[in-house]
Amino acid sequence: MSIDDGDLACQALERICVDGICHCDWRITVYNCEESVAMVNANLGNIVISGFAAVFGIVLLIYRIWVKGHSLWICHVGARFFLRPKPVDSMLAFFAIFNTLQTVSSIVLVADIAPGDCVARTLLFEVPWSMVFSGISMYLIGMGYTISQSTFASGWLPSSDVLDILCCLCLLVPLIVSNSMALAGSLTVRHGNYRTGIIVIRVNHGAWFIWTSVLGLLVLLALIRLVDILKNHRKDFQDGQNDDTTIESGIKRIQIIAWAFITTLWLFGISLLSFSILRDQIIVNKTGSVFLGVVWTYIASFATIIAQVAVILSPKFNQNLALELHRTASDERNINDVN
Repeated sequence: MSIDDGDLACQALERICVDGICHCDWRITVYNCEESVAMVNANLGNIVISGFAAVFGIVLLIYRIWVKGHSLWICHVGARFFLRPKPVDSMLAFFAIFNTLQTVSSIVLVADIAPGDCVARTLLFEVPWSMVFSGISMYLIGMGYTISQSTFASGWLPSSDVLDILCCLCLLVPLIVSNSMALAGSLTVRHGNYRTGIIVIRVNHGAWFIWTSVLGLLVLLALIRLVDILKNHRKDFQDGQNDDTTIESGIKRIQIIAWAFITTLWLFGISLLSFSILRDQIIVNKTGSVFLGVVWTYIASFATIIAQVAVILSPKFNQNLALELHRTASDERNINDVN
């Protein structure tokens, strides 16, 4: 296919027409296609769900920061200057941004704002996902900090420097690399080079698959090790004023959050790989396209709501003996409870 005009190239990116029947790439548009009714309704539902999750998350974050005295990051760690995010609060902040942007994205699609601007709409779809993955990464980092300082951990333990580097990579890779590729692909299409633009978009989706697969695997490995630590702690739990129900409930909450994240990452990753390889075939298949569109629309929002509820239900750090850490006065300020 050779399309030289930018407007025509964007139209080709937005819809694939076969024998006069058009099918939408619902990331960019939801009108004038076979999937219009289903995807408009899906986005209307998303406005409600993501809008609720955004307000819920912002209120929860305000309560934790201004009422409970939490912070999003630590400016000084030992003798170094380093902006180390506080895992749980940073996670909530990224989730609030994600749900806000998701709501805006659905409003733009339903209201058909700036039709034909494939660059802006592509970015409006891609950027929120980098936010939710950064939020999940923050929870992973929190698990890593907890494991590294537990008195019940054995074998190799990640150092603070390793975790700091991993934290930077988890924040910068999806935010800069993926969004840059999405921008490059959509701009290439906008300038009339449809074939090259589609290749860049497909490569970007393939890269997302690799990233989400690796991130999901890291969360799973951290979950297995952290649960093992907590179970070992439960065996040695001898405080007469407490029973092991606190630890058991803590384990269940960690498992619920982690599995919600793992499911989101792997399901999204598999969908991305499929879309990268079979984009045209999926789009022209109405049932498959709508199914994939609905999954992409809702899965991350539900995962963030699960995490938000779990944070509310979690006990205070100093009251939860599920985590027995090596703690100095500095550690008490720097380590965030993942439960």
